[in-house]
Amino acid sequence: MTALGGTGLEERPKRVAAPPRLVSVVVPAYNAAPFIQEAVESALAQSHRDLEVIVVDDGSTDETVAIVRRLVARDARVRLIRQRNGGVAAARNRAILEARGTYVAPLDADDFWHPDKLRLQVAAMERMGPGCGMAYGWSVIVDAAGWRTGLGNRARHEGRVLPALVRMNFIGCASNALFRRSLLMEIGGYDGTLRDRGAQGCEDYKINLQVAARATVACVPAFLTAYRRLPDSMSACVGTMRRSWELVIEETRARHPELPARLFRWSDASLSWWLCFKRARAGDGAGAARLAWRTVRNDPAFALTPEFRRALRGLGALLLRGGRTSTPQREFAFAPVPEASPPGWAERRRERALSRMAERHSGAPDAPVMMEPALAD
Repeated sequence: MTALGGTGLEERPKRVAAPPRLVSVVVPAYNAAPFIQEAVESALAQSHRDLEVIVVDDGSTDETVAIVRRLVARDARVRLIRQRNGGVAAARNRAILEARGTYVAPLDADDFWHPDKLRLQVAAMERMGPGCGMAYGWSVIVDAAGWRTGLGNRARHEGRVLPALVRMNFIGCASNALFRRSLLMEIGGYDGTLRDRGAQGCEDYKINLQVAARATVACVPAFLTAYRRLPDSMSACVGTMRRSWELVIEETRARHPELPARLFRWSDASLSWWLCFKRARAGDGAGAARLAWRTVRNDPAFALTPEFRRALRGLGALLLRGGRTSTPQREFAFAPVPEASPPGWAERRRERALSRMAERHSGAPDAPVMMEPALAD
């Protein structure tokens, strides 16, 4: 048995046999009434039909439970589990514990998927073989109404990707990944102690790093996940996200002394650049400037890339508007997207450095962590 302290994930001795390509979609839900139906229906509409959807209601006080119960009555593949409020890690872990599938697909209750998301990711993992622990695709950013407002990272890293993932969380939102369940059980699930330490927010980044340290990773170069950016979302809490990232990165540095110090400086730069835009949207020009300087100080080569120059122009425009984002042309979430610009020489040089680090990284698995018994209903 494997477990992770404080989150409630421990393998049970008996599991009902399931189809070998079954995907367990795990949906943590807390006061998710405005979006939970759209999220679950996007899972049920997948072209990969061998799936189950496990919604864990984490102590909601709105209409979340009533909405999910209607979905359960309509489709036998949906299950509802209720528990006391314990945070997103505990809710995901409860669903993973109850899951029957070979694969686990996290889906946050305010996100939704392209209909081919699971089919393409399962095929990518099967292509890479049993040593593949995770597949990811690309994500779009949508508003409360579901209109596309931006694009996520278009990384193409495959194989041993731990150094690239330390440098930047290119997988992005939690709903973008597909995992092999047995590996999640070996790791012990999502780390609920981050919440206990006042640092909730990077649970998904931590588990991505842990999987990448133990297994290969597959990429599906297509926009498959719609990540809903809301003002009160967890990722909008800048201070908490910084603390969460610092804890996760320090633990990763301690586990992997073979990774060079400059990689962790690059990682700090990546986070600082992301936080820079958060401060700009809040109208804090001075805070944004400090974070922009920290970015360049820790990763001077990034300032030479076309990506940096484009983003810097956007940052300036955002500050001139006092943090108010421009009103984009309304586009459907998965409408066609123009091709990305080819990487410049600085980006190609960075990729070569990350490849050399990956070759030196042994990928030896960390010791599994034991945890407490599961939370009671």
